[in-house]
Amino acid sequence: MDTYIRDSMHSKSPATQLNPIHTLMSEGQSLSPNDYLAQIKHQPASIAPLALGLTWPKRALSTLEQQTLFERLLNEIRCQGKLFKQRPVHQLLWREDPFAWMTPPEITQLLHNLSSQFHLQRHPSREYCCHIDPERFAEGHIALLKGLGFNQLRTQLQPHTTSQKLKQLFTLQHQFDLKPCRILLDPLEWHKLEADQLDLLQQLLQQNFETLELKATPATESNDCITWLEQQGLIRFSEQYFFAPQSQSAQNLKQEKFSQTTLGPNHVNCQHAIELGPNGLSKLEGLSFQNMDLPGYLTWGDPHNPPLANLYRQSSTQ
Repeated sequence: MDTYIRDSMHSKSPATQLNPIHTLMSEGQSLSPNDYLAQIKHQPASIAPLALGLTWPKRALSTLEQQTLFERLLNEIRCQGKLFKQRPVHQLLWREDPFAWMTPPEITQLLHNLSSQFHLQRHPSREYCCHIDPERFAEGHIALLKGLGFNQLRTQLQPHTTSQKLKQLFTLQHQFDLKPCRILLDPLEWHKLEADQLDLLQQLLQQNFETLELKATPATESNDCITWLEQQGLIRFSEQYFFAPQSQSAQNLKQEKFSQTTLGPNHVNCQHAIELGPNGLSKLEGLSFQNMDLPGYLTWGDPHNPPLANLYRQSSTQ
């Protein structure tokens, strides 16, 4: 069992050491779901804002694997929802494009289940963001996400991304009155962008986005990209996150009205996050826990206990 996990999303904080919970088990013992439930039940009741994430494997899945994974995700929603239903979800992030592996009826079913088990919000200040592949979206996809409560898009600029598709996506963003988007950029792929794509990225950084997120990359591979982003006038929040100069995020950062979770920065006062799906990493009330990997998640079928692999108590070290 790994005993150290670094919070790579907030470079201003010291490294975080996560120690196995010795009050529940001796070092090296496997952790049972009951230990997790005991920790949650022994914590003070909380109605503090909660961040919620959905994750999905990036590798191709067979039809049977997709069906099983969908059922497991619905089950995890039920398991975790009954523990945190009283907490309003102010931040929601779907990390992968759901239309790549789910039908619109399945996406609707999943969100309805999520809404029935968690305290989802409709207030305009919520930050409900869904990743969209700019090469495969349709107008109906954006309309569905809007109807299900999402108010922000997240997209990745890659060497094969066409300017035309990105412009169509941002036109729909305005048409459906969504918040300025989050842009995901891989520093390794930034070096491969064509001149017209760099020009388009510069235009996007001037008017169409709120937050730019860099994929985690060794510093030696990302320094040039970071320097370029700063030359464009972006406000650097950490090694991974940058804000548009005139964005609400940049203004809140100046006023120190900002919070951070494993899902990214937010200005809706979320400090704790639950991430559902294989390998989901969550941090809550001084605890950090991680879900089973894909093989374990697929075979997990407990209707009462979450699919946890590791649970740690979080403590800062200097």
